[in-house]
Amino acid sequence: MHKCKFDKVKCRVDEKCQFSDSIDKIALHEENCPEKLVSCFFRKNGCTELVKKKNQKKHEDTCIFQEISCTDCGIKMTLKELEVHSLFCSQKNKCPKCHLPITSHTHDCINDLLKEVIRLRESRAILEYENTQLKLKQKTLEELLKSNVQKEEEKSSKH
Repeated sequence: MHKCKFDKVKCRVDEKCQFSDSIDKIALHEENCPEKLVSCFFRKNGCTELVKKKNQKKHEDTCIFQEISCTDCGIKMTLKELEVHSLFCSQKNKCPKCHLPITSHTHDCINDLLKEVIRLRESRAILEYENTQLKLKQKTLEELLKSNVQKEEEKSSKH
């Protein structure tokens, strides 16, 4: 039996959908049918949920695979990853003004920054000393290597 392109046909996406239209227009509806199963937008982040198009936004608003940024450090991750990340975030409990860790209820930016400057200067002095010691060791090793190479060259030239 031949069907006219103006005949009304019912949506074939889901029996709950009562939409009907002409044969030449039904495909457009079926592509956007609210009852159509679609993948979550956050599939690229690991979500495997298939939801009806009409529920897609609601699901994506609460999806554990949605991408968010940590409010402490700004790193992007999924909502699922945030719980573990927040336990170890390097910026957690840092002062928003001076960015130093808040270690007591009496945090004082000025005094704590001065203490940090002193600590960093001491660390720098230690590192400079260690660097000097390493340079001396390097120089000694280079001289030893040069001496050994000369001895080997002398041996090989005698043969």
